[in-house]
This record gives sequence, C-alpha cells and structure tokens, in this order.
Amino acid sequence: MKTINPDGIPVNVAWEKAERGASFFIPCLNTHKAKRQVKDCAKDQGLTVKSKVVIEFGRIGLRVWIQ
Repeated sequence: MKTINPDGIPVNVAWEKAERGASFFIPCLNTHKAKRQVKDCAKDQGLTVKSKVVIEFGRIGLRVWIQ
C-alpha cells in the first residue's frame, strides 16, 4: 500500500475502518502532496474521497471525507 507522508513523517490511516461520511484531519504543511497521496491510497482501497485544505485548532492541514 502507498503511504501518506507529505512532510516526511508517516501518517497512518485505518482505511479498513473507513465508512461513508466519516472524516479525518491530517496536519501538514505540504497540503498539495498530502491531497495527492490520500487520493492514491483511497483509490487503492476502492474508496472515493473529498478533501479540503483547512486550519483546525491553529494548525494547517487536510480534512478528508470518505464519499
């Protein structure tokens, strides 16, 4: 499986627990790379995702929703 590591630090996502409507936040600076990696990983799992760059709790990152 492909990995998500937009800033060089691996991010573990429990794709096997992903349900439609669920979302998660990945704090990162390289949001463009994160978006691409999340899309690739979701595709490998047969999932469709939507993502948006957001600031949550004072941290920039990517909010991802399972479609």
